[in-house]
Amino acid sequence: MRVTRAGDAVTRALDEAGAITLDSALPQEVAERVLPGMCRIALEVAWLPPARHRLREAGLPHLAVEREIGKARKITDLAPMALADPGEVTVAGARMSPGDALAAIVRHHGEDARELIRLCNEATHRIHTPVGDRRDLVRRTERLAKAVANR
Repeated sequence: MRVTRAGDAVTRALDEAGAITLDSALPQEVAERVLPGMCRIALEVAWLPPARHRLREAGLPHLAVEREIGKARKITDLAPMALADPGEVTVAGARMSPGDALAAIVRHHGEDARELIRLCNEATHRIHTPVGDRRDLVRRTERLAKAVANR
């Protein structure tokens, strides 16, 4: 048996998505069904640490932070927690409509971030949504995940 370093959750999610891009035997229609969800998971995981940090920075106790994180079901739930100013965070967390959350994401990360999130959501929920270049999708996801982590 050999022990290997697993890396952080974002890296693992991106590595798994990257493996899909390298599998030339995988039919495009299967990749288009699976890959966007994998990229979306990587982005959701990327927003967790900054959301926790921002909620703690706002003075919420640990249990309240975990409750708020536990209520988040999508990127537009997590991103507001990570992007809100500490004064905007309350015991109820940072609440924004999905549209306002996407606008905040654009302000902090650019229009490509909104388009990437839209593509990942749409392609995850609708069959036959073309994702284009598989490698480009993973590269864009990695860029945004790193930007979120470095914020």
